Amino acid sequence: MMSILLQDNEKNRTMLGEMDGIDTLLQQLAFYKRHDPASAEEHEYMENLFNCLCSALMVVPNRDKFLKGEGLQLMNLMLREKKTSRNGSLKVLDYAMSGPYGKDNCNKFVDILGLRTIFPLFMKTPKKNRRKVLSTEEHEEHVCSIIASMLRNCKGSQRQRLISKFTENDHEKVDRLLELHFKYLEKDAEKEGRPRTSVTEENFTAVRNMLDELESDIPTDRGDLTPSCTSNSFHSA
Repeated sequence: MMSILLQDNEKNRTMLGEMDGIDTLLQQLAFYKRHDPASAEEHEYMENLFNCLCSALMVVPNRDKFLKGEGLQLMNLMLREKKTSRNGSLKVLDYAMSGPYGKDNCNKFVDILGLRTIFPLFMKTPKKNRRKVLSTEEHEEHVCSIIASMLRNCKGSQRQRLISKFTENDHEKVDRLLELHFKYLEKDAEKEGRPRTSVTEENFTAVRNMLDELESDIPTDRGDLTPSCTSNSFHSA
């Protein structure tokens, strides 16, 4: 019922935040960090909680409440635990970090070591999503959107750490980015009846050369950029 009330209704979303509803949703979701729903009904309940949170995050003040309520930490832990809740947490992170008002959440996500969590999902899409909540395309869309939001919003040391990820292991993440780019470029071409775009070695080489130039601007000594992972209230949930 709440999920319906929050759809396309900014007044209800604002009211939810003012009534500490963001904290309540996070507390209810914390159980699913280490536990899968026991039934189809419980699974639907969990998904409704995630949907409510996504709707609420479309109101800017609720993003700050989500940040202060350690929502990022909870979503990051859900991704690491690899339970059914991983799918919903990806969607929530996408909503929380998108647009210019997602700046604080983007920088905080880097601070809590979120890059270590999101980039393995970027490099390899899980073959099976539990209970088919997310398709392969939806999974890749959310992951790429999260990374794109960080590239737009992160500044200073957080941005340096983010860019550094793309230079690791001979720019393997750039190769993956190009792989996804051409995958969906070809899908669009097929859908519109256009000739398929050929992927050439020159395409990859040009971008990798560009990354070599970027790498020269990144400090080699990044000891001062190493974050500390603070404890939070969701570890014991």
